[in-house]
Amino acid sequence: MTTRITVSLLLIAVLLTAASATVFADGPPEDENEPVDQQQVETQETASTPKSRDVGGAEAMGLCLYQTLADWPHYSRSDVSAHGYWKILPGGDCPSRAWVTIWLYEWQCDDDDDCDWEQIGKDRQRVRAGGGHGRRATARARCGYGRAWTGFRATVDVDIPGVIDPPDRYSVNVNVDCRVSSSGRRYDD
Repeated sequence: MTTRITVSLLLIAVLLTAASATVFADGPPEDENEPVDQQQVETQETASTPKSRDVGGAEAMGLCLYQTLADWPHYSRSDVSAHGYWKILPGGDCPSRAWVTIWLYEWQCDDDDDCDWEQIGKDRQRVRAGGGHGRRATARARCGYGRAWTGFRATVDVDIPGVIDPPDRYSVNVNVDCRVSSSGRRYDD
């Protein structure tokens, strides 16, 4: 009997550990020093549960189902910019607004050709789901070194108030005809 209880407890611990694993939108993190070819934009599905709320003596147990989304970084009016937003999935019981944070990175290299993603812009907005004007966060940076093909990455995180959501982030990479810094470089060289 003690063996059955031990095995049951071990099985429960394994299941709880698997259920709490971090979700990555585009697979496990890559070595950030190894650039990848242009990635397809894929949406990420995330399921989150509300934080404990006392509703008539009972805890509310709704499920917030949503996607974290990012537009490709792109050239716009002498800048490079990218947008981050979120979308509620069918059956998702989510609040109407969430905090969306977007970071914009440029692929930069030093004199020894050591390259890395350097943050060049950030924005955080509390927005309704859906994307489009007024429903997204926008990170941008001036193309201060003219027009030259350079690697850019947009990374988005969605935080929904009152909801426990995973610490996941979603990223897209692309080369854009814009150079923000003197050390910017095409990332698939």
